Amino acid sequence: MLYILDDAPQRREFFHELAALNINRCRLVSMITALSMTFLYAVQALRYADAIKPSIQALYFSFYLAGMLIFIFLYFYLGAVIRAGRVSSYGFWWRFFVSILLVIVMGISFLNQQVNGDITLYLIGMATYFGLICTTMPEMLLTLCTVQGLFVLLLPAFQLDADIVTTHYANTYVVVVLGLFIARAQLVRNHELFNSRQHISQRSNELEGINQQLEYLNRELRIEAERDKLTGLFNRNGFDKLYAQLWLQASVSQAPVAVYMLDIDFFKNYNDDYGHLQGDECLRRVAKAIEMTVRRNNDIVARYGGEEFIVVLTGMDLDYKTCLFMADRMRTAVENLRMAGAHNVGTGYTTVSVGCSCMVPDATVTPEQLIARADKALYQAKTQGRNCAHFYE
Repeated sequence: MLYILDDAPQRREFFHELAALNINRCRLVSMITALSMTFLYAVQALRYADAIKPSIQALYFSFYLAGMLIFIFLYFYLGAVIRAGRVSSYGFWWRFFVSILLVIVMGISFLNQQVNGDITLYLIGMATYFGLICTTMPEMLLTLCTVQGLFVLLLPAFQLDADIVTTHYANTYVVVVLGLFIARAQLVRNHELFNSRQHISQRSNELEGINQQLEYLNRELRIEAERDKLTGLFNRNGFDKLYAQLWLQASVSQAPVAVYMLDIDFFKNYNDDYGHLQGDECLRRVAKAIEMTVRRNNDIVARYGGEEFIVVLTGMDLDYKTCLFMADRMRTAVENLRMAGAHNVGTGYTTVSVGCSCMVPDATVTPEQLIARADKALYQAKTQGRNCAHFYE
């Protein structure tokens, strides 16, 4: 059948949705039923006041009063159940509502046989059940067989006219047959809506997954665009973005910013002597050595171009001595790699020259000017014999 789903979790979710739909409808109808019963009892009492025996009148009053109280109670209690989200109890409460509704309308219809022979209320109750409740066809048939069976069995005890009994039977069976078609159509419609929501949810999840993959790829592409493929450090593009952000932050906090320009000594000769592959390895090892001397997350280490590297430090007590100490620390880290460098006459190893400068950002200085000062300091370190650090004041 259409409402049977192959997937067990989906089947449970579908029936949970039906239970939630049913209990919300039952709560709405419970208050309408309570008000309707008050009106119907008043009409009944006024219209047939002289024709109704006192015993029947008492039974009428009992049924109507019990119905009004029960349905008012259900209106408020079902609201509490829905607000509390007690989904597991939904099925019990909407079935309880249906049972009470059908029992009361059947009882009043039986009493009507003593007055006017009318079963309209019973027919309305059955129609309400078909239009209100959405459940499986086996359960629907079981409910109808039980209720209609009791009605057929007990009606002759209250209505002695055989012709009227036959008419009532015909009317109720017409309502039952039409109601089954309505219930079936309602079930199919809810199943189709459920499938549509599931399909939309699945597609949404797929699109969300695709969007997440695209975001991940975009992040990777942005990272790759801002990273130097050879050394893994930030490239010039990545450095410019980070440096602008760092400068702005330092301007607000009035923290000193120090820039270090590093250049591998005699690197062109190194490439000529050892080849470009070995030159690439030299760049990677020098980059790693420089990076290891700078451990904080807000510091920047980048390959500035060719054999030049740039380091930016901030947020610490940076002065002349501190800047030179850090510069010499970077220089020593590269020297300690003990990589061959035949043109470095002083040590015989690959070395770097370092130029640095420091200032507190203000409106009179641009970030590019600080880099230019560090670059001038690097030039002075080169002219002083290389493998040394120089501070530009």
